[in-house]
Amino acid sequence: MDQLVGAFKSGGLEIEERRRRKAEETIQQVKEGALEKLRGDYLTIQANVQETMRQLKATGLLERKRDVDQALATMQNDKEELTNKLTEVRRRTDAVTRTIDKDKASIQQQIAQLTGKHVEIQAQ
Repeated sequence: MDQLVGAFKSGGLEIEERRRRKAEETIQQVKEGALEKLRGDYLTIQANVQETMRQLKATGLLERKRDVDQALATMQNDKEELTNKLTEVRRRTDAVTRTIDKDKASIQQQIAQLTGKHVEIQAQ
């Protein structure tokens, strides 16, 4: 590591000054035990997570969360199915409306040809 620091200081690595300073700071932090501190922090966090999970299991909250997540997934699936059905119903409604409009126009035309009078059919 000392060789690396020496290469930085002598300019042998040809890197930007800003990056060189950052690398030197990082090397100094490693020498001062920064990695050990980070490892200790990681182990503490890991232990806290395990303890939290143990408490959640003990109180039944973890199982409750799983149940709620499953219910949410089911509801989202049901919503998607209903949305698809609604889309299909709208498509069919539009198709029926077009058919009714065509039939109405055809009937109006046939009545007009037979009677010689213009007739308007009210479809509801």
